[in-house]
Amino acid sequence: MAIHAVAAAVEAADGPSALTLAAETHVPAEVTRRMPIRTAHHHMDLARAQLWENQHAESLSSLIRAKELAPQQTRHHPTAHEVTRMLVRTHRRADLPLARFSNWIGAV
Repeated sequence: MAIHAVAAAVEAADGPSALTLAAETHVPAEVTRRMPIRTAHHHMDLARAQLWENQHAESLSSLIRAKELAPQQTRHHPTAHEVTRMLVRTHRRADLPLARFSNWIGAV
C-alpha cells in the first residue's frame, strides 16, 4: 500500500520524497473506514514531512485530519505531540486553530 511508502520516506527523514509520494497517494474511503487508525497514522506522518518542508498550515491540517479519524491515537501519539510542539514554537503570530489543537493534545 502506498501509505507505507510515505511512512518509509518519513522514517528516512526524506521530507520531499514523502510529500511527493503522498501527493500521488489516494487512500480509498473503504480503507479509511476499515483502518482509521492506520489512516490517521498516515496523516501524522504527512504532518511531520510537511513541518520539515515549512508547510505549517498543511501540517496542522494533517494533524486535525488524524484527530478526526482516530482521536485517542492522535492525542497520545508521540509524533502528534512532537509536530504540535514544533508548530507552536515556529509560529510567529496568533493562530486559533493551532492553539485549540495544542490545548486539546496537551503538547505545550
